[in-house]
Amino acid sequence: KAQGKNPPFTYPIKVAEERPHCFKTRQFYDLARHLRARLDSDLLRLDLDVTINNTIAKSGFPDFHFKAMTRPPEYLILIDIPEHREHYTGYADQLVKALMDEGLFISKFFYKNDPRMCFAQPNSQRYFLSDIQQQFSDCRLILIGTGDDLLDPITGEPDDIINELFEIWPDRAILTPRPVHFWGMREKKLQQQFIVQPSTLTGFYTLSLMLNNNIGPLDNIKAISHKSLPPVPENLTDMDAIKKYLGNEHSFQWLCACAMYPELHWNLTIFLGKAIHDHTIEEQDLLRLIQLPWFRNGNIPDEYRQELIAQISKDNQKIVQNIIVDLLEKIRPPKGSYAADTYHLNLAVQRWMLHPKGKKQKHDVQNAVIDDKRISKDFTLLRILDTMPSSPLQLIIPKRLRRVFFSNALPLFGLKAGIRLMGAIAIAMALIFAASFPDLANFFKASNEKVSQTVEIEKVLPAKLTVHVTPPDSEINFTKIKQTYYPGMELNPGSYIIQVSKLAYSPKTLTLTLLSGEHTVKEVSLDKTSTIKIWTEPITGMEFVWVKGGCFMMGQTQEEKEELIKDVGKSTYEKYYQDELPRHEVCVDDFWMGRYEVTVGQFKLFADETGYQTDAEKEGSAYGYDDQNNWGEQKGHNWKKTNFDQNESHPVVNISWNDANELVKWLTTKSKGNFRLPSEAEWEFACRAGTTQARYWGNSPDQACDYANVADQTAKTVFKDWTIHQCTDIYVYTAPIGTFSPNAFGLHDMLGNAWEWCIDKYAKDAYSKHKRNNPIYDETGASLRVLRGGSW
Repeated sequence: KAQGKNPPFTYPIKVAEERPHCFKTRQFYDLARHLRARLDSDLLRLDLDVTINNTIAKSGFPDFHFKAMTRPPEYLILIDIPEHREHYTGYADQLVKALMDEGLFISKFFYKNDPRMCFAQPNSQRYFLSDIQQQFSDCRLILIGTGDDLLDPITGEPDDIINELFEIWPDRAILTPRPVHFWGMREKKLQQQFIVQPSTLTGFYTLSLMLNNNIGPLDNIKAISHKSLPPVPENLTDMDAIKKYLGNEHSFQWLCACAMYPELHWNLTIFLGKAIHDHTIEEQDLLRLIQLPWFRNGNIPDEYRQELIAQISKDNQKIVQNIIVDLLEKIRPPKGSYAADTYHLNLAVQRWMLHPKGKKQKHDVQNAVIDDKRISKDFTLLRILDTMPSSPLQLIIPKRLRRVFFSNALPLFGLKAGIRLMGAIAIAMALIFAASFPDLANFFKASNEKVSQTVEIEKVLPAKLTVHVTPPDSEINFTKIKQTYYPGMELNPGSYIIQVSKLAYSPKTLTLTLLSGEHTVKEVSLDKTSTIKIWTEPITGMEFVWVKGGCFMMGQTQEEKEELIKDVGKSTYEKYYQDELPRHEVCVDDFWMGRYEVTVGQFKLFADETGYQTDAEKEGSAYGYDDQNNWGEQKGHNWKKTNFDQNESHPVVNISWNDANELVKWLTTKSKGNFRLPSEAEWEFACRAGTTQARYWGNSPDQACDYANVADQTAKTVFKDWTIHQCTDIYVYTAPIGTFSPNAFGLHDMLGNAWEWCIDKYAKDAYSKHKRNNPIYDETGASLRVLRGGSW
């Protein structure tokens, strides 16, 4: 009743959308890459090169050759919503949105049990599946749901009427949330009409492989091996059994946190999990949680909630309390409504009450706002006190919520099915609260004779900060302090610099001034990096990304310098790392940058056509590791013989600057374009992709395995004495190009996998001699060339 004159006023809780970490992993990006694999179309185009060569060979007699054109695949995805707050639906919806962000052509609809009636959004306009057929007949069809309603309830056979509608889609599949160990006759029957896989990343990935290889429905629906989730405990009152099922204490605490709010919402579940976990939430953690029947129904019964709340740790309880209060504070009644006046008056009083100077002041303020005499004269207030819920579950954050939203434990806001503003300080509403926070003391003095002197507000109170970011799963980092941001965090008053960033978006850096006792709420909206413009070179198939030029600070920051000295020691730093100084501003023009590192297959195409021999082949050796993993000049090593396994999709190695430059010259002649190696400035601009942090994914080195092939725990199994990243990328040596997530410009392997040549000559003091615009260091006398990016 947003504009009503009589309480209660109801406002639903709102939680920003958070993308789970499992949709930012290498497995997810591999899935997206497979789903993007282009399809042959029915159209042909003239193969100009082959036609010309064959025509010349036949003395000018025309010999036309054609090749099939390709097209990107399109997908029609229908998601079942059996219950309003069913978490598998939220999981599926987030997965589809994440795939759409990766450039897949997906049309998404929802349905409730029966897919013959669909809708674009829950409770929106309805569409008949027969109408959708006409528009999306060329798509691959994927249903995310159990598919039970596609079977005849009496015979258990596929329903002819429903399944006739699906025959138009030859590529069709069902991703079912039912755990693999519960699969049986239903899935066997559905397999007659569909490919059936679990609705997990592994299941979706398996489906992508099957679609690309034109594999039809399997004879044995369990032929593909999946890591099955354990069965849910039968006795949900057995907390030890639930903890064992979830697999770790972190996940159990996550469940307890979810119980603190009386309804389960997908966005709130993910938000709480991210807030209380001190490690990355893996897909298995998430799937185990949402497989619990409570998350299928969107509600934990009170008897279970009470038990779960009792087991949450004190630290996590405080975090969750703060989060929910912050969410409630964001819900503002409409301006001009009766509820808004009550809301703002009460919130201002209670914020101040959080930090009184002493017990006497707190007591005076309480008496000024609501005392026994006033309560006894107000029938509405008495009625509220009489009907105050006694269950602790009704007030899931009693201490802080009461301090923030009501005095003397009056339930202004209940949390069942929303936020209910009860008008508990109706008597205070009779007093016009014309001034805001700073005049609060004078308000009390004028409105209550019992307060004999002005109540002074504390002069130095903690400041609070909340940053609302679009998109909501962006990272928020402080640049000068090491604290981790969370909504509503308390800080000392002063100025702070924050950086907001997200892959595929342009980062923003802001300076915020936080005032004593005030809650600063900042809205930040990131601009999506312009749609990645990709051009494919037709001879080699190399993909290039258009990089919009700009200015940036090139070189080490002071923080990076201090971190390096701490890690490697001052003498090593001065010997090897000072060539990244001084930090200076550089501007580059627009340019095309290779999306991936040059592959073995692409270099082979050049070498086979030209007969080119690399420097390593001519000299009979190259630097690398021998069979005992000793580094040095190795006889017989070259780009064909690396002493570790590679195929044509791996980056080519053992290539000198001369070799790279010869490839570039050949490509310029062959493609009749203008190709060259990037300048070091262009390389760093493209690698940073707008970020000012130490790495394009952030400051944490141990997140590297999602974005780069680096020295990791896998490499440690071979190179025992290496200092490694505390993560696993599964590759000891080189990895196929595009295996890891790209930076915000859409470029892969800018860090790790293989070193990359730049056109510049190398000198230790080159940075001090750079021009501001498009610098290329090319001084006479320098013989070495610049390498950037690191390797495996």
